Amino acid sequence: ISDIDDTVLASDVSSKLRMAVKVLLTNAHTRMPLPGVGAHYRAFEKGHGEEHNPIFYVSNGPWNLHDLLVEFFRVNGIPLGPIYLRDWGAHLVLARKPSGTHKRREIAKIMAFFPDVPVVLIGDSGEQDPEIFLSVLKEFPGRVEVIYIRCVGKSRERLEAIERLGDEIRSAGTDFLLVQDSESAAIHAAGRGLIPVQAIEAVRRDKRNERNR
Repeated sequence: ISDIDDTVLASDVSSKLRMAVKVLLTNAHTRMPLPGVGAHYRAFEKGHGEEHNPIFYVSNGPWNLHDLLVEFFRVNGIPLGPIYLRDWGAHLVLARKPSGTHKRREIAKIMAFFPDVPVVLIGDSGEQDPEIFLSVLKEFPGRVEVIYIRCVGKSRERLEAIERLGDEIRSAGTDFLLVQDSESAAIHAAGRGLIPVQAIEAVRRDKRNERNR
C-alpha cells in the first residue's frame, strides 16, 4: 500500500504553490517518477515469480487527477492498482496541512477486506505518513511486514520525531526504514525475501535511466 505524492512522483506536497504549478503545467508524459520507483514496485508486484502481489495507492489528492495518474503509471512502467483519492472541495484548498483521516480510513478498509494478507506500507516524511502507519499498525497488529518512509525533508525536528515513531514501530515487531531512495528500500526488501535479489540491479538501472531522461 503506497502513498503517491513525493513517494512515487515528485510533487512538493509540502508547498501548495509548487505543487499546484506542477499539476497545472505538466502532464502524464512530462511528470517524472522518483528514481527507481518503477522497477522497485514491479519487483514487489511480481514477488518471486509464483505470486502476483496487488499494489494499492492511497493519496490525499483529488479524484480529478485519477486519469492523469493512471496514464502516468502506464508511461513510466509503474504497476497499476486501485487508486484511492479524495473528493475535491474547499477542505482541500483551505486546509493548512493534509489530514490523515482519509489515508488511514482507506488503508484500514483495504486491510479489513484482505484479513489474511500481510502488507508493506510505503510513504514519505513530508506529510503524516509515519503517524498514519503507526496508527494502522496498532489497529492491525502482526499484519504489517515493513514500513518504508522516503525522506523528503531536512528539518531536524521532523526527522527526530520520525525516528521516535520508528522506534515505537520497531518495538511492535515491524521493520521501519527511513530511506533516501528506492534502491535503499529494495536492498532491504531483498534481504527480507520480499523481492528477488536481482531486482536491486533493475532498480539501479531504472534510477540511471530516469536521471538521464
